[in-house]
Amino acid sequence: MKLTTIMIIFMIFYMIYSNIGMGKKTLKSKKLNAVLQDMPDKDLIFQELDEMIAEETDPAFVSKYMVIKLWASIYHNENELFLELLDQLNIDSLISDGKNNTIINYEDSFFYLLLAIPNRLFYAEEPELMEKFYEKLEPYKETLKNYLVYALGMAARKYYQNEEDLGREMYIKLDEGDYGEFRYNKQLIGIYKNIASSFMAGIALQQNDMEQYEQQLPYLQSFSASGLGARWLKELGIELPKDPEEEEENTEEKPEEASADEETEPEKEENK
Repeated sequence: MKLTTIMIIFMIFYMIYSNIGMGKKTLKSKKLNAVLQDMPDKDLIFQELDEMIAEETDPAFVSKYMVIKLWASIYHNENELFLELLDQLNIDSLISDGKNNTIINYEDSFFYLLLAIPNRLFYAEEPELMEKFYEKLEPYKETLKNYLVYALGMAARKYYQNEEDLGREMYIKLDEGDYGEFRYNKQLIGIYKNIASSFMAGIALQQNDMEQYEQQLPYLQSFSASGLGARWLKELGIELPKDPEEEEENTEEKPEEASADEETEPEKEENK
């Protein structure tokens, strides 16, 4: 058998094996996304995550599930569990598979780790837990510093802990598209930009800069239309003004509803 033929056969088998592996990862990710919908149900979310962790053999996916469980623990105010999970979490398995850097592959997990969890801690007013959380991340500073999700997460830390410029410099970079120095998953850039806008709006409100706040409103209103965005803004303490058209519609509907109620009451009495 010729060498070229052997190489072709090898490549075919390699591609088949790779596609099978990617298919399994896709199925796992879809399952995790489905489980995330159960986050409000405390008993169910922990049961599902525990089962997934127990059945998983891939260290990276164990860590992915652990990150979500960590988020669930603070979501449901289980502070002791949060500390236990934080200690157990293996971040290294999300960074490398032993051969290749896998940060971009698991950037969704880093989103929850570096952004969603701290934002929830801020909302829960748990500064001590937040400090312990950032201590866990400290050894990975050099490894993660060139990634946009980390840079935004560290800017957010300044906001949460009321330090320096509250992260404003980084938010402006995202707003102006000046983030070419960082690595990132292009599918997540829209979310990162919206998050930056939310912090800029928060700073504007603190400084009573209504012009800057109003500049961010269109982005925040769009962001709030998603479950993730609505939760994020709530946790950050930003309440958006209601759409004037909606308020006008509601105002117009109220007299009609009252009138209808008044008209049906006599009918109910007659039917008694």
